[in-house]
Amino acid sequence: MADEAIPQVDIEKLATINVANKIRNTSLSKYQGLMPLYELISNSIHAIDERKRAGFMDEGAQGNIIVTIIRNGDPDTLASISDDDKYPIQSIVVEDNGIGMNDENLRSFTEADSDHKLSIGGKGLGRFVCLKAFKYLSVESTYHNGVGFRYRQIKLKNSKVGFEGFQEEDSQRSEYRTICTLHEI
Repeated sequence: MADEAIPQVDIEKLATINVANKIRNTSLSKYQGLMPLYELISNSIHAIDERKRAGFMDEGAQGNIIVTIIRNGDPDTLASISDDDKYPIQSIVVEDNGIGMNDENLRSFTEADSDHKLSIGGKGLGRFVCLKAFKYLSVESTYHNGVGFRYRQIKLKNSKVGFEGFQEEDSQRSEYRTICTLHEI
């Protein structure tokens, strides 16, 4: 089985939405400013749970979620000031060790109104909520495809096509890891 060719995912065939229209029709009020962060953390929790349910997490192992907020400005300056409102948030990074962007999750990510997480209350809108507040979302993921670890990368932007920079290759890492970054408010 190790010698079998791993089929490539054709992202253009998967992407079935007009992303700009979907974002335009998604609401996010000024009072819901933390919703993009909530959506990414929620996805991380779901991915960790999915990995556990699939039996891909060692006995006693824990799920990990790391949140990093990146502000405009020099890190030394930011550490020494009391009023960081003068240095707005540039990016939010959420990293986890969940199941990753496997084929099923990639299909869900590229499908409008996905029902992949319907049974746990998901509505398939989180990525669009993120793009109401940020210019683009990038996802880098290392996952296991049943043969070995693979690496995928994709960007989602507020444009008609939306999906850019899709890459897939064998991974140099042998660990589950997904990094989602919300870029530039």
